[in-house]
Amino acid sequence: MGMLRRLRAIALTAVMWSVPWGILGGLVLAVGLRLRGFETGTTIFGLPLSLGLFGIGLKIFGILGAAAGAIFGTTMSLGERRKTLATLSTRRMLLWGAFGGGALPAIGTTLAVVNSGVSIGGFGLFAAISAALGAGSAWSMLWLARRAKDHTPPAELPAGEVFPPRQREEREPVYRSTL
Repeated sequence: MGMLRRLRAIALTAVMWSVPWGILGGLVLAVGLRLRGFETGTTIFGLPLSLGLFGIGLKIFGILGAAAGAIFGTTMSLGERRKTLATLSTRRMLLWGAFGGGALPAIGTTLAVVNSGVSIGGFGLFAAISAALGAGSAWSMLWLARRAKDHTPPAELPAGEVFPPRQREEREPVYRSTL
C-alpha cells in the first residue's frame, strides 16, 4: 500500500472516529452537567448552557476521537500490514481499537501522576472509557467494512434505466416492447 493511500486511510479513520466521539462527548457533557443541577438560565457563548456545553464537548471529544482514530489507523496499518479484510481477526481489531482509544488518555494519566502526584482515579477511568470507545469504534469499522464488501455494486445500467433490474428476465421484455 502506497504512502499516500495509507495516509488517506488514516485521515479517513480519524474523521470516522471523531464524529461519534464528539457527539457522544457533547451529549455526556451537556446532559451530565444538566442532571447535576447547573442553573438552566445560564448562557455560554450566547447559547443556553446545555447547547453551549454540547458544542464544547463536541469539539473536545471530537478532537480526542480524531487523535485516537489516527493512533489506531497508524498502529493498525503497521501491525496488520499483510492482512486482508477477510483475514482480520475481530479480537485483534478490538485490541488495536482499545490501544488506539486508550493510548492518549493513558499517556496523559501517566504524565499527570508523575508530574503532580495526583491519584489515578478519574484519569484512569477516563482512559478505560476511551479504550472501550476505541474498541467499539474499531469493531463498528470492521463490521461496516465487511458488510459493504458483501454488497457488490450494481453493474453498469443501460441508458434510460434508473434502478438495476433484479434478474435478466425482467430486462428483456422491456426491450422487446420498445422495438
